[in-house]
Formats: sequence, structure tokens, C-alpha cells
Amino acid sequence: MSTVLLKSLGFIVIILMGYFSVSSGLITRADGKRLGKIIMNFTLPCTVIVSFISVKFSLSLLIAFIIGFVYNIAALVFSRFVTSFGYDKKRAATTMLCCNSLNVGSFALPFCQSFFPIAAVGYLAMLDASNCIMSLGIGPAVAGTVASKKNRFDFIAFVKKLFRSIPLDFYIIGGLLSIFKIRIPSEVTLVIGPIAQANGFLAMFMIGTQLDLKIENSQIKAAIRIFLTRFFVAALIILYLYLFSASESLMKIAITICLLAPPTSVTVVLVQDIDCDTKLAAMVSSLAIPISIVIYLIIMLIVG
Repeated sequence: MSTVLLKSLGFIVIILMGYFSVSSGLITRADGKRLGKIIMNFTLPCTVIVSFISVKFSLSLLIAFIIGFVYNIAALVFSRFVTSFGYDKKRAATTMLCCNSLNVGSFALPFCQSFFPIAAVGYLAMLDASNCIMSLGIGPAVAGTVASKKNRFDFIAFVKKLFRSIPLDFYIIGGLLSIFKIRIPSEVTLVIGPIAQANGFLAMFMIGTQLDLKIENSQIKAAIRIFLTRFFVAALIILYLYLFSASESLMKIAITICLLAPPTSVTVVLVQDIDCDTKLAAMVSSLAIPISIVIYLIIMLIVG
């Protein structure tokens, strides 16, 4: 347990380093976003490739992929139901986007990478592949339709946007290699291994640079409703996994970590694209980070 606590403390220290680097003026919040581009285009893809070296295709990987769709669809449907009572269309669309999506690549994955065998990253990668499809394309399209009836789903633009996502491209490549049992030479690990190992530090530092704990009283009620919706949907899936699924324990833990992650880091941008409540989205995104950290620490102590 002491090892788990020390590793957890290490993550918190790195996040605080990022936070105080911005608050002290050492770097800017914009620098943190540039760091996010390095993570998404270099360290995260290398982490995915390294993880798939030790992953063999199984039914559990397929289940993880399906769960990504199940969570996002359920979150969209349930959040739309919740906001049908007394919410204007823009606040409803904002709530839907804050509930739809999971920050797997730059939040859940670094935790899993440090505490569990590298094979666990394969489950996260498969779930994040379907999560990307929903959070970058289908979710914003549905929320945009709710915000304004003039919005229409553009399939061509959706496909182009998806395949411009470098992590998604590598998730697909890794998944196909696993399905067709194409083994990646172990020498590849020696070359890209150091890059993959840097993912955890860079991701946690970047999260610290984006941390903003400003709370607006007028939006607390809406934020609480968003968190309750996210955790309710996640809890239903997690309960099903542990009560009715025969999948291996590593897969269950990896999926649990995914489902309790905060919203994706681009949620505020997606909300802005459909001209909705960016202040609420920004507050939810910031508050979700410390909440998820606390939940993760509890999980690590239980399984550690």
C-alpha cells in the first residue's frame, strides 16, 4: 500500500508542478496546450504501439471497444432526458457534451500505465477508439442539433476529422495488428520505449497547466447535475461488468478507470463550436480533474 501511496503522491506532485508553473508565470496556459499536442502526436501513439506488443486479440478487447460506444450513447441519451426539464436548448447541448466523452489518452492512460501491466493499456486504447468516434463526431453533431435545428450532420467532415486524430489512427493500427496477429518486433520497444515512458509525466504536467478551480455559484447546480449523470451511467456499466461479466479482472479495472475519467480536454472547444455555454464547460472540465484524481487514488488503494 505504501508503494501505491508514493506513486499516487508522485502524480499529484507533477500536476501541482504544472499548476504552479502557470500561476507563477514560469509558463503560460497556452504552453500547456502546446504540450498537449506533443502528447497526442508523439508520446501517446508510442505508448499505444508499445502496449499492443504485449496484447493478443481477445473477446475482452472487443468488449472494451463496444463499451466506449455504450457509455457515450447512454450518456447522450440520459443527459438529454435530464435536460428536457427546465433547460434552454444551449444549456442542454452544453450538458450533453460535458457528459459525452472520456479523457482516456491524456488522463486515464497515464495512471493505468504506471500502476498496471502494459497489457491494460490495450483495453484503454480499444475503448478510446470508440470514445473518439463518439466524442469528436457523433456527440457534437447530436448536441449541435439540440442547440440549433439548423445544424446538420456532415458525414464527410466527420470522417475527415476522425482520421486527422493521430491517437485514433494508432488505435486502429494497433487493433488491426492484434486482430491479424501481426507481431511488432521487440526491437521497436527499445527505440520508442523512452518516448512512451515520457507520456505519464507530460500528461500529468499538462493537466496541471490547465487546472482552473474558479467556481461560479450560478453554475454549481448545472455542474452537479452533469457529474451525477456521468457517474450514474458509469456506475451502471461498472456494476454490470463486475456482477455479470466473466471478463478478466485486469480488463474490468482498466474499463473502470476509463469510465471514471473526466470529460475530454477538447470539450470546451466543442461547446464553443456550437456557440453554447463555454463557462460551464470550462468549470466542469477543471473540477472533474481533482474529483477523478481522488477517485483514482481510492481505486489504487483498494486494488493495491
